[in-house]
Amino acid sequence: MKNLKFIFWAIIVGFVVLFIFQNQEFITAKQSFRINLLADEYRSPEIPNAVLFLVCFVFGFIISYFLSLSKRFKANKTIRELNTKSASQLEEIADLKSQVESFQSSSSDTNEESDENDKQNA
Repeated sequence: MKNLKFIFWAIIVGFVVLFIFQNQEFITAKQSFRINLLADEYRSPEIPNAVLFLVCFVFGFIISYFLSLSKRFKANKTIRELNTKSASQLEEIADLKSQVESFQSSSSDTNEESDENDKQNA
């Protein structure tokens, strides 16, 4: 499985490097953005496309992280509940085992007493 993961990530990195190599001119080109607010116009400094790609990637990563937070909290809560349930069931199993052992020891004591009574009556 480790080899498969390594091969998968090597292929992904290979495609990224191939994309960058084949599109160097586009990636290193600089662009400027402008916002026209009816009364005023704002123009950003020129930024290389590679920086824009990186900013978009990081922004998307942060968004996906925050969107998955609730699922992780729910999963951790479920894990905690299942662990407490498991612990209580293990305690119950231990109690039942001790009860079975006490019944077995009491039944063996009764069997010994009945054997002694049979010997005395015979």
